[in-house]
Amino acid sequence: MIGCRQSVAGKLYPPINKSQIWVNYPLRFTYLLYNNNNAVSRQDIPAIVSGNKKVTNLYFIGTALAIFISLFFIVYMLRTLRKSKANVAKLNRLNLQLSDTVGELRQMQQENQALLKVVTHDLRNPIGGINTIIGLMMEESGRDADDLETLQIIKSSGEVALSLIEKLLETNPEVSMTCTNVRLDLVLLECIALFDYKATLKGQIIVHQLDEATVYANRSELIRVVGNLLANAIKFSPFESKIFLSMDVFEEEIEVAVRDQGAGIPKDKRKTIFDMDSGPGELGTDGEKSFGIGLSISKKILRAYNGTIGFRDVEGGGTEFYFVLPLVNEQIFD
Repeated sequence: MIGCRQSVAGKLYPPINKSQIWVNYPLRFTYLLYNNNNAVSRQDIPAIVSGNKKVTNLYFIGTALAIFISLFFIVYMLRTLRKSKANVAKLNRLNLQLSDTVGELRQMQQENQALLKVVTHDLRNPIGGINTIIGLMMEESGRDADDLETLQIIKSSGEVALSLIEKLLETNPEVSMTCTNVRLDLVLLECIALFDYKATLKGQIIVHQLDEATVYANRSELIRVVGNLLANAIKFSPFESKIFLSMDVFEEEIEVAVRDQGAGIPKDKRKTIFDMDSGPGELGTDGEKSFGIGLSISKKILRAYNGTIGFRDVEGGGTEFYFVLPLVNEQIFD
């Protein structure tokens, strides 16, 4: 039952429930629902109306804050989207430039390869002719031992040069030349004969200790490997020093070592000395240049024959480079 307003000041309204009050302040209507449990006095009405005004203000403030945050988020997303579009456009331009650059590099590489093939092909004929003439000269009678030894050195050098040319002409960069059973000790003796003249110019002596052993490989490639090691030893050894070439034959493999009496390998070169991009090396003891690719070539050749290469410091000074190859299998040898 809804009670009427009393005219006596301070008199209580009919009992109502405080939680069931709704005030529409702008229209100045107040509906009071009540029950028999609670009663609201006239003095409580201004406080109730004031509380509802605070709640309304909080709603307004919260709504305004939500609208502000939403607007800020929308503006931020628009700016981010605009920047993303600019970055995507920039990346597309860079990709186009990179694609053009890669195309130009490929074309240059093809042109360089074509030029290299032409040059190597033209070099093959004269060097092959020289080897043929040397072979005919060695078959002539009446030549003494010194002449024959000199001609043999020239012929071996020509064969190595021809093998390099054939290598350049191959499309496959891996070793794909013909392999046979090779007497490694004879190859080492041939390399000593090839490099003895260079060693003599610096007053150096090549001391060797060899055993008979056979490996399955390409003879010209082995000459390149041993030649690289001997050339480095001569280059970096002091004048009037000794260079040691030795062989150790084990049950299933053979180790060849070239030891010098030089200054050793610099610390900054030890980890990259067998890399193709290791850069130029130190100058030799007579000012010889080093291009830093001989050891990387040797490593690649030996890897094709299941071999390894490395180096170790020598007590008292110097460095010993060595490589290991498997001994020839009996079935292959037969």
